[in-house]
Amino acid sequence: AAFNLLPAFPLDGGRVFRALLAMRLGRVRATQVAVRVGQALALGLGLWGLLGGGIFLLLIAVFIFFGAQAEGRGEETGRVLRPLTVGQAVNTNIEYARPTQVVGELAARLFHTYQEDFLVINEDGELLGLLTRDRLIDALSRHGRYYPVSQAMRQDVPSISPSESVYDAFARMRGAGLKALPVVDDGHLIGMLSLEDISEVYALLAAAGPDLLNQVPNYRTRTRNAS
Repeated sequence: AAFNLLPAFPLDGGRVFRALLAMRLGRVRATQVAVRVGQALALGLGLWGLLGGGIFLLLIAVFIFFGAQAEGRGEETGRVLRPLTVGQAVNTNIEYARPTQVVGELAARLFHTYQEDFLVINEDGELLGLLTRDRLIDALSRHGRYYPVSQAMRQDVPSISPSESVYDAFARMRGAGLKALPVVDDGHLIGMLSLEDISEVYALLAAAGPDLLNQVPNYRTRTRNAS
């Protein structure tokens, strides 16, 4: 319990330390300071372990150092992505799959598109599931290229709303073990958000700053302009 109260991320003491700093410095700056303090403490523990404290202390030092680094990256990712909505980042120009197709047809598509996952829809445009690249390759190797998409797709796929934060969508994506999620607005499928999309917008916002968001239209605006 005493060790857990050390002021170092990702220990509870590090979170308390960050909360106290945030009262004066703000959350972002407080996180940066807490991460540095945690890594400095980790280096001290590591040196102690090398000088005779034992391998256990050295392992703890490694855990704290990289844990603090991960906390810092997570906070920075949240700072950049939270103001961005899914409706601003959704990819509406994607290729869809039909349940009556076979996996060989979609495998052939991968030769000329960067899209790795395919939303599976019926004739009415209703979402039935998601065929991921991993499932596609597994179906090809196990059953051959004439295996039906309806049997290979994943059906228990959560959807996200255009009003959600991209950061929250990213967290749901990781929780579901997926690299892409369908975007549904008022019961209508409008597109897909993938890890590649998130990585791209993160790089742009991190480089340009939050003011760029003022120039990024919602998908509704893009649709009206296109028509």
